[in-house]
Amino acid sequence: MRYLHLPSPLFKLILRLTGNSRWMADGLVAQFSDVVAGHHEINPTFEIKRLTGVAPRSFSDFVRDHRDEFVPNK
Repeated sequence: MRYLHLPSPLFKLILRLTGNSRWMADGLVAQFSDVVAGHHEINPTFEIKRLTGVAPRSFSDFVRDHRDEFVPNK
């Protein structure tokens, strides 16, 4: 797979011709423009804490804390 840079008007036209609504085409053009400009560099650890107010845990901690919910009762 390779990246092919299309001018925004051409990208939007292709999206519209392939059945996307004007709203969807506008949104995708804006989103991909941001990605190409490098505005989507995020730190998942920071975002989890920002969104939940709680620091993320390791997968091992999650499994240990919720083991009984995944193992059938005997």
